[in-house]
Order: sequence, then structure tokens, then C-alpha cells
Amino acid sequence: MKFPTGALLLWLVVARPLVGDELPRTPYAGQVAKQVERLHSESAQQRAGAAEAMGFLRATGEQKALIDHLRDRSPLVRREAAMALAWCGDRNAVSPLLAALSDEDWVTRQAAHVSLTNLTGMEFPFDSMATPRRRADQAKVWGDWWSAVPTDRPPTDLLAMVGDPKPWASIWSVSASSTYKGPPHILTDGLIGPAYWQTKNVPFPQWCTVDLGHNEEVAQVAIHQYGSKFVMTEYELATSLDNKTFDVIERKQGDTEVTLAVSFSPRQARYIRITSFGSKQPIYPT
Repeated sequence: MKFPTGALLLWLVVARPLVGDELPRTPYAGQVAKQVERLHSESAQQRAGAAEAMGFLRATGEQKALIDHLRDRSPLVRREAAMALAWCGDRNAVSPLLAALSDEDWVTRQAAHVSLTNLTGMEFPFDSMATPRRRADQAKVWGDWWSAVPTDRPPTDLLAMVGDPKPWASIWSVSASSTYKGPPHILTDGLIGPAYWQTKNVPFPQWCTVDLGHNEEVAQVAIHQYGSKFVMTEYELATSLDNKTFDVIERKQGDTEVTLAVSFSPRQARYIRITSFGSKQPIYPT
């Protein structure tokens, strides 16, 4: 995939769970859980405040709770839930937000429109204070557009806006030295969780190789690791044109960043390999 900047961002999600696969509750998770609890308060002000806070927290894992509160009995809550989905929603939030364009509260309608533009990248007009007939006509434009969007790939309108990039997820393949949990292909699904590629109780080195399908110009690779206590302590990044001879771009020792971004001079590559030679949790090489 060639972007205007000439850089390829390869999002590799690497996780290392704790022994027993029980992960500690982080301060962030605690904050999100507190707001989820507040969503069930009898107080509309508390529920509205919780929805607003979840938007600030980018609590993407709680999208369903926010969608459910688009039908809250209080317009205060519906407004904040609609707005929070601009930051916490994905394509599953689009249809509920389209329905919210018909909400009896004009602020909720406006918030739903803002979220739709943010989530979809489209800017079809919608006047939340127009006559019911006018609003219905404008909402229909949104609905007709969404009904034509493929369920398995981005909208063609957006692909055209960014220069018709290749559907990378459909042409990339991933192989790995071993797998404990999470099939290797989730390394390139574009998501940071909830599933991860993991290795366990296997000797170093452990590696994964992404096949781009054909030669591409590559200038950056980003590797997302689970957390600071589980990062690689020695790694190698290499590329190849034939999956036989690999050119090492970088090999380093020492604690790595949770989001490890490696930039380099643009080069042609078909295969990109990440190899872990050491980690803070040796039981989990990757």
C-alpha cells in the first residue's frame, strides 16, 4: 500500500498476558469501569456525565453501552451518548446514529450528525432544527448512502478521497514461528485488540512475517506491544523480496517502547519480518 507520504504503516499487535492469562486492571480500565457503573445511575445527570466522560476516555470497548443509551429516557443522556460515539464508535454505531437523527431532541439529532461525520468521513448536510420533512429528506441521503456501503471493506467514497488505496487486509498474509493464542492474521487487522497474536513457553527467537502480496515501497513499520512490562528487550526488523534473503533494517537490544515505530529510507519489499530475541517476560516471547 503506497500512501501519499510514501510510507507504509504496518500495525502489528503483539501481546504478552500475565501468567494464568489474567491481566491486571490498569488505572485506565478502572476509570472506564467507574463510568460504566455511573451509566446505570438513577440520576440523569450522573448518566449523562458518565457518557461524556467515556467519550473523553475514548472507551471504545464500551460502544454497546453508549449505543444502548441512545434510547435513554433522558435527552441529556441521549445527547452525550450520541456525542461520545464520535470517539468510541465504529461501523456498528452508524445505524443507531442514523436512527438518532429522528430523535425528538434537536441537540441529540445534532450530536448524532456530528458523530456520523466523524465516523464515516462523509459530510452530507443535516439541519437538526429544520422542519420534520426537511430533516427526513436529509436523513434519507445518509441512510441511502450507508445502505450501499459494503460490509467487508471501507466505503468506496473514502477510498477515492485517499487515492483509492489497495484493500491491504485482503491481500496481506501472515506467517509465524508459533502461536499460543490469536491466529497470526490478526496482526494486520487494523485493530489494537481485543484479540492478539501470542507465543508462550517456546524458545527464542520467535518471529512473524507479513507478505504484502507483491513488492511495495515501505518506509515505516509500527509494532504495538501489550504494555511496558511485556515489551521486547531485543528485536530485529528485516525485509525481503523473496522470503529467502532478508535485509536487516534494525537490530537493537534494550527495553523497547510499547508502540515501537521504526522509520527508515524507503525501500522495495514484499516481506516484512519482526523477530523477538528477548522480552521482559521470557515465558511469552511475543
